[in-house]
Amino acid sequence: MLKKCQTFIIESLKKKKHPKEWKIIMWSLMILTTFLTTYFLILPAITVEETKTDDVGITLENKNSSQVTSSTSSSQSSVEQSKPQTPASSVTETSSSEEAAYREEPLMFRGADYTVTVTLTKEAKIPKNADLKVTELKDNSATFKDYKKKALTEVAKQDSEIKNFKLYDITIESNGKEAEPQAPVKVEVNYDKPLEASDENLKVVHFKDDGQTEVLKSKDTAETKNTSSDVAFKTDSFSIYAIVQEDNTEVPRLTYHFQNNDGTDYNFLTASGMQVHHQIIKDGESLGEVGIPTIKAGEHFNGWYTYDPTTGKYGDPVKFG
Repeated sequence: MLKKCQTFIIESLKKKKHPKEWKIIMWSLMILTTFLTTYFLILPAITVEETKTDDVGITLENKNSSQVTSSTSSSQSSVEQSKPQTPASSVTETSSSEEAAYREEPLMFRGADYTVTVTLTKEAKIPKNADLKVTELKDNSATFKDYKKKALTEVAKQDSEIKNFKLYDITIESNGKEAEPQAPVKVEVNYDKPLEASDENLKVVHFKDDGQTEVLKSKDTAETKNTSSDVAFKTDSFSIYAIVQEDNTEVPRLTYHFQNNDGTDYNFLTASGMQVHHQIIKDGESLGEVGIPTIKAGEHFNGWYTYDPTTGKYGDPVKFG
């Protein structure tokens, strides 16, 4: 069959036969060549467009061109609307992870004869790996004496009016750096030997890092008043704290009323120049000298004695310091 076609083509070309048929064949070849050339030029462009649509998440369907354009526009709008949601979701996830990194469990430090506990909340933003550090300052240091003097000035007390005075440097540390709470936290101090004092007799003096000083009452807030600890207070920063226990122990007092032999008041002058007829002293203290009363002619003053008006009898002689 192929040989017959080959023979037919060669004979036709030599003898120039069938000119009409050859014209039809030539036009057909030209049309076919044009079609194939156009097809292979357009095909890469279609492939590129399909790749681009895949990049933005668009699937092309075998519809007319207007339908494809509409689908592309709608899909792009959907993509653009979804873009703002991605950062918001990311922020939410980041916020949740940050909150998860904050500690809510209490921090505790055990000292020689005391325990300090700090109760945290996530609002305080204390890292999970944080540690509580407490250093007690001893009374034989110059720093202790300086802070004690300042603390007593803040609470308006003399050293003789203080029963207990404790000084602590309290800090929270994370990765070797101090971490300050971003919200108030509760601090409790418990002693192995409980303090025998009412909450009214306990004061907490906070020496801030900026040089300011504040006086806090123990168990003075809703979160601290029902605690069983010896001392409890709230704070939003840590540094030097002084715990001051006032000495309100009732000391026995004695009142001496001085009288003349006839029962009238004997008046004498005090060191400040006041004229009085009595002295009030604490147990263990001594009376100040009061002098001798005026006596009548022929009388002799033998000294001051205690006297019981109900029995009319004299007791022991009164001693002066």
